[in-house]
Amino acid sequence: MPQPAHMTGRTLLGGFQLQLRVIGALMMRELHTRYGREGIGFAWFIGEPMVFTFGVVALWSTTRGSVEHGISVIAFVITGYTPLVMWRHCFGQSVSALKSNGGLLYHKQITFLDIILTRCALEIAGSVLTFAISILVFAALLGLVKGPHGDPTLLVSGFLLFAWFCIATALIVAPVTELFHTAEKLAQIVGYIFIPLSGAFWMVDWLPGWIQKYVVMMPSVSGYEMMRAGYFGNDVKSIYDPVIPMFVCAVMTLFGLLIMRRARNQLAVE
Repeated sequence: MPQPAHMTGRTLLGGFQLQLRVIGALMMRELHTRYGREGIGFAWFIGEPMVFTFGVVALWSTTRGSVEHGISVIAFVITGYTPLVMWRHCFGQSVSALKSNGGLLYHKQITFLDIILTRCALEIAGSVLTFAISILVFAALLGLVKGPHGDPTLLVSGFLLFAWFCIATALIVAPVTELFHTAEKLAQIVGYIFIPLSGAFWMVDWLPGWIQKYVVMMPSVSGYEMMRAGYFGNDVKSIYDPVIPMFVCAVMTLFGLLIMRRARNQLAVE
């Protein structure tokens, strides 16, 4: 006998709340497993991406000066490298993540999707905190850069698009490296190739006109352009098209979910 609509809604809401609790518990477990409880512990969750970001800021400021293409080098690096670290960590943490966490699947409430979303959620949260602290240090405390002075909606929308791309990438990499062992060795090469193509250290307006309409189809590139439009405002010329990148992310997400089911079946057989 079919359930009434209000009962179905309660069931869906209860299932959603349960999965949120599961992911929350997995996040705490992941923090303990990754960083431990000794030394600076959880502080390294933010400290690690900040060390990388501040290092690149120092290098670029020394070699390129304070301004390039009419914009602050420090702010440009922060808006570029912080999301890049997020993508690299989501990518790296998804490699063979299913195999290393296979024991958790004995709990019926935990799925492959929960494991991947947990790892990505940690990296996204760390990126947000790193960005906020970096701006606080360089803008509010040191006065070396101006804070965000564009459209905050664009800044957030660009970050969400980039975060979706990170999750979609992880959803593909995790099962692919589970199904094909050679893919695990190729993953590092793919990760390095992506860095110069990502849009982290250049803007579409700096490229030849014929290639601009193609690179904005990449979710990372349009995400960066939207974030920088939201941060710098009229100080930069941003070129982006969120429609095609959103479609690309949707296709990647669907493909990842489909291949993840196959990986789950294979791991169950083994």
